Amino acid sequence: MNNSIHFCPLFCILIMLLCGQAMSAQEKAFTAYGDQVWLHDDGTWTYGDDNRDSFDINETLFVKSDEADFMYESQVFNLGIWMDTLLWEVNDDTINEFAEYEWYCPSADLYGMLISEDVEFPLESFPIIAIENAQGAIPDIRIIFKEIRTVNDTKVLYMRLRGTYEQIPVQYEGYYFSNPIGSAQLIIYSSEQLMDKHSDVVKRFLNGIVELPR
Repeated sequence: MNNSIHFCPLFCILIMLLCGQAMSAQEKAFTAYGDQVWLHDDGTWTYGDDNRDSFDINETLFVKSDEADFMYESQVFNLGIWMDTLLWEVNDDTINEFAEYEWYCPSADLYGMLISEDVEFPLESFPIIAIENAQGAIPDIRIIFKEIRTVNDTKVLYMRLRGTYEQIPVQYEGYYFSNPIGSAQLIIYSSEQLMDKHSDVVKRFLNGIVELPR
């Protein structure tokens, strides 16, 4: 699979979204996903009153896999990713310049990455950021599912996105997390067919996310 799809830091995407509009004291705009937002002259933005994002809550408690034998620790803030090193290897060929870590699963042809930064974001901002992030390469990208989960005692937003890249149906799944120290996107992606076929590998990859003591 051609994997030259780029993700940007959350802060960059938010700045591009805001700066792309001629802002007055309060100006209405629409995201690529069709959500109405209000752009304020102090550089902030909020969802329109008629379409504030809401999330279902999955009461299942998700935990890391017993096969996860090594933890990659973020150098940006207090986050770690437990990984099964029999399945995953560090991808030496950098795909995304903004990623702190990149991994590849040869047996399933899946790609994963961690993008972390020292800026806090509310969970409500992640859907708009995820769409803006991927739309440059995948114009028809859309969120098909999202919910709040508790993973290793940490609240995260789970999202599944689908679109078409070079006529190939592709799928992304990710955990989006933020605390007062920073934010992270833990993303896994490949063709829709391979993501569905190796759904267990996908789940085990994502459920390796852990918030570390500050």
